[in-house]
Amino acid sequence: MSIKWEEKYSVKIKAIDEQHKILLNLIGELEDFSKKYNYKEVLPETLNTLSEYVKVHFSTEEELMQKVNYPFLKEHKKVHNNFTNEVENEIKKLEKKEVTALDIIFLYNYLLVWIKEHILGEDHKYVDYLKEFHDL
Repeated sequence: MSIKWEEKYSVKIKAIDEQHKILLNLIGELEDFSKKYNYKEVLPETLNTLSEYVKVHFSTEEELMQKVNYPFLKEHKKVHNNFTNEVENEIKKLEKKEVTALDIIFLYNYLLVWIKEHILGEDHKYVDYLKEFHDL
């Protein structure tokens, strides 16, 4: 399911917005899988793609924050690291059990809520800082 992009998620930095859209689409694929009979075959690849892309995206954000000496970079990085670890732990759990559609829906809901709240909260904070102190 393609998750509808809403303007409220935009941080007004094209590269970051594009990455957020890709993340939302990858998460949306999980919801699609819960409705397909062959989800067990394609789920591991999608989860690994999501996990790797999360790392790429977080690295992009952190490099940007570092360039402008964002004062809360350390805290933001910690949030990113915690989320990355949680995603990897969920993947490991799913690899060890017989995955059901309910497991996928649970993971989908968790990821979707987390990413939306993160964009609207933490990401908008560093963008506000960029706009205020770096003429963005």
